[in-house]
Amino acid sequence: MSARWLERLTAGPCPSCAASACAPLCRTCRVDSGIADGLHPGTIVLENALNVAYLGLYWCRLPEDSTRRREPTPLACSLQRFKFSGDRYAGHCLARLFAEVLFTWAAQPHHGAGTRSRYDAIVPIPLSNAGLSARRFNQSAWLARRLARRARIAYHPGWLRRPDRREPQHRLGAAARRANMHGAFEARRLPLPPRRILLIDDVCTTGSTLAEAVRVLMNAGAQTVDAAVLALADSANEGR
Repeated sequence: MSARWLERLTAGPCPSCAASACAPLCRTCRVDSGIADGLHPGTIVLENALNVAYLGLYWCRLPEDSTRRREPTPLACSLQRFKFSGDRYAGHCLARLFAEVLFTWAAQPHHGAGTRSRYDAIVPIPLSNAGLSARRFNQSAWLARRLARRARIAYHPGWLRRPDRREPQHRLGAAARRANMHGAFEARRLPLPPRRILLIDDVCTTGSTLAEAVRVLMNAGAQTVDAAVLALADSANEGR
């Protein structure tokens, strides 16, 4: 990373509210995004028994009797600017925050595993070639690469690929998401064990994208696959 980016990330503004010298995200925006204090991610278990760690929430918590429409959290607003408007400063801030919160959790050893890290490899959810060409970056890869470097875990973006372009998941309902993801990924045959993989994506809504990627990686020889995301979009599944 260039000296200019390091300077901006050290003393730069909050990418969400522009509060001065509050990069990667100011305390108010962290609280409003449901990001817990300390270096511990939130965790949920989806219906398919997939373990997912998450940094914060995508939608603001509203009172049950509220007539307001769902509003994105500051975390989600920064992600939207990065993902859909190409705001690289927001992307660097989010990747730094993601790595700061998750690296201790990702690198700590399992019980009985000695000094070995929890995971052997970090793999991002890929974009299709057409999607990558249009966006020119993969937001999940930004998050995964920074976390892998911080946690000193091998980074393997080539283990999973998306051979064709499908309807974007954010435009679909829950049932359509699951159907759209079936057969969406391919995985190379993985090397000899151990193969404990941490899968990275930017947002988890229904978990259909993660579930299909996990299925493909397990068929390719993975022993275990967990997932971590920047934002959890279905607050009904929220748990800590």
